[in-house]
Order: sequence, then C-alpha cells, then structure tokens
Amino acid sequence: MLHKPKLFSEIAGRITVENFDVPVLHQIARVVLGSLNQGGLDPIAKLLAGLESVEAGSAIVELAEAGPKKGNYAERLTHAVDVIRDNIDNTQKSRIKDQLSDDDTESLRKIFEILGRENKRNPGMVTM
Repeated sequence: MLHKPKLFSEIAGRITVENFDVPVLHQIARVVLGSLNQGGLDPIAKLLAGLESVEAGSAIVELAEAGPKKGNYAERLTHAVDVIRDNIDNTQKSRIKDQLSDDDTESLRKIFEILGRENKRNPGMVTM
C-alpha cells in the first residue's frame, strides 16, 4: 500500500491495527492504516516520524524499496489480507477450543455457527 494507496479502499475495514499483535507490526499498521484512514498515505518521512522503534522504521524503508521491484500490488495485497484473516480465524478457533471440555458438543455446534461452514479450498461450497 506504500506505493498504491488507492488499493486501500479494497481492504478498508477488513484489517485493523488490532489485528497485529507483534509490537513492531502493530506500530507499522498504526501509522500506515492511520494515515490511509485519514484519506491518503503520508510521505514515508512522515510515517517514519510516527514510529517508536528503529526496527519498525527499517521495516517500512525495506518495504518501500522492495515494492517497485516486486510489482503485482493488488495480487500481493489480496494474498496478504487472506493470510491475516486466516491468522485471525485460527486465533479465534484456538481461543474457543481452549475453553471447551471434551464432551461439550453444544459449544462445538456454536463454533460452526459462529465461524461458518464455508470450505476454504472450494469457496462457495459449504461443508457438512
């Protein structure tokens, strides 16, 4: 998104700062998503000024330099969002699973209702 901020509209609301629990990634998400949520992406120097750590600043500089070399911005963004959403889903499943007893079939039924039954390998297909 550093090079194609217009792509943000495609993922707005699907990814938030709270989705990043690793401190350095949380910092990066806070400044980048915060800037985009306000209507546009600030210049790299202004983004760097909003960070607390050198590690986060270095990561943004590396991303800014790598972007033009890799291209495929829309495809890479879609893939990144899918990975983040899968991670969020897996975290939620783990939290729910940790709260279940071995014979808590009602809770298992609720998990299926909450998380849906879509087959990730065949989108649109429902598992039984």
